[in-house]
Parts: sequence; structure tokens; C-alpha cells
Amino acid sequence: FGYKLDSLLISENRTFYFIALIITCIVSITLHAIGFFREVQNERTISAQLRQEKVSSELSALRTQVDPHFLFNSFNVLSGLIDEDPKKAQSFLAGLSAIYRYILEQRNEDTRTVADELNFAKQYLQLQRMRFEDSIYLKTNISKDALHRKIPSLTLQLLLENAIKHNGFNEQNPLHIEINQEDDQLC
Repeated sequence: FGYKLDSLLISENRTFYFIALIITCIVSITLHAIGFFREVQNERTISAQLRQEKVSSELSALRTQVDPHFLFNSFNVLSGLIDEDPKKAQSFLAGLSAIYRYILEQRNEDTRTVADELNFAKQYLQLQRMRFEDSIYLKTNISKDALHRKIPSLTLQLLLENAIKHNGFNEQNPLHIEINQEDDQLC
């Protein structure tokens, strides 16, 4: 408009431009900070979901590994028992049937109560005791309150299977397994 640059930057206008610049910076920083924190929150949510899905898929993978391995060993034991002791074989088959019924019932459930899992673990160990001729013992010390809490299904059975698989034992040197409650944890 024909004004010189000097006239735009006179002291009255400088204050106006300086205040406008500060307001613009504050608004800009605020909007960027809000966007940044929203993005961080979204990343945390996605990360938590991915961790949950990873744990769920690992648990599912463990379940699918348990079924064939356990079934194969159980059929081998049953085959040997049929010739040796038909009554014991029949008892073993009934126990095996109860275990697989439980596995099929809870297949789509992620968690069960500690009481349910403990009962299942005892049934599982009963079959293993038939297999290993009473050389496995289980002792539990869990409060009644803890029995109603939830844990991932089949976890006790997986732990018991690992204890049996990775320990040497026989009738003279039996395997003693203890499941205890310590504070909020099962040990």
C-alpha cells in the first residue's frame, strides 16, 4: 500500500506482532502436544492389545501341543494295561475320557477357576500315577479364597507335565510336587 517497512515495525506495531507471534506459538505447541499425546496413547493401546494377543496365541499353541503328546502317551499306557490288568485299563480309560471332556469343554475359554484347574490337575496326575506306578505325589496348600480366582486354563497341567518330563523318578525315589499359595501367587 505504499508504506515503508520501517513504518510497519514502529514500536506500537512491534508489540502487536510480538504478542501475535507468542499466541501463535502457544497455540501451535499446544496442538502439537495434544496430537503427540494422543498418538502415544494410541501406540500404548495397540501395544497392550498386541501383547494380549501374543499371550493368547502362545497359550493356544501350548494347548495344541499338549493334546497330541498327551494322547499318544496315554494310548501307549492303555495298550500296555489292556494285557496286564483289564480293570486298571478300564479305570485308566475312564480317567482319560474325563480329562479329554474337560479339555474339550474349556477349549474356547481362556481362564478357569483355580479349583477347576486343581481338580483337573489331580485327575491328570491320577492317570500319570497309573503310568508311573504310584511314584508321583501331589501336595497342595491353597486358601479357599484363592480357589475362586481365575488362571489361564490348562496351566497347572502344563506345569505338571513339565515336572514329570524333566525329572527322573521311580518308586524308590518318587517325584513330590507341591502347589502352594504365596501371597497372590501359586508356586
